[in-house]
Amino acid sequence: MNTSTEAAAPTGSRIIAVLEDAWAQIRARYLDVPPVVVITGTGCESRGYATLGHFGAERWQHAGGRLPELFIAGELLAGRGGHSGGRTVLKTLLHEAAHGLAHTRRIKDCSRQNRYHNGRFAALARELGLTPPTEPHSTLGYSGATLEDEAAATWQDVISAIDAARLPHLGELFTAPASLAASTRAGARFTVACACEPCRSLSITPRQYETAPLICGACRATFEPC
Repeated sequence: MNTSTEAAAPTGSRIIAVLEDAWAQIRARYLDVPPVVVITGTGCESRGYATLGHFGAERWQHAGGRLPELFIAGELLAGRGGHSGGRTVLKTLLHEAAHGLAHTRRIKDCSRQNRYHNGRFAALARELGLTPPTEPHSTLGYSGATLEDEAAATWQDVISAIDAARLPHLGELFTAPASLAASTRAGARFTVACACEPCRSLSITPRQYETAPLICGACRATFEPC
């Protein structure tokens, strides 16, 4: 019989509570960021595509109307730096908050099946303290906005709170889940693209993506999921 209090703790609700608190602090600074229903789960989809988060407008019904959905990938909660931990979680929250601002202000910030993040998104991301790329990616646009050190310092309490919570987490992004790993040799693949114009793309397996960075010989940029 397991008597561990940590094992018995409502870990799922603790994850949501930490994310909700971080979102509330973003909303306290930026009043046009809307309230949301926070959910989490794996960012690795069955076809090998990976997502850090998403903002889905008016997905949840409640007594007062409809609320947007905010998804944060459980792989980001690992707290080991690199592609996970409090800073990456916050960057993803701010990215999705930019979509939230666009929703509130009725701004079309994405096109091409909602994958290409346009100049309006870049302006909203900058308003929230993110730094958009100098040049847009041919497929994803300005999606790759970063959280630089100076901006991150203004959110240190939030970043520290996420890391200090020592939340349960899923495995690293781009590591195939069990359902995909079994079929990887049979051809489960996803698409990556470089920054060339027009872009060059490759269809690869998660294992190939994890082995080492893929560098485009023309533009010298890395191939990224699209």
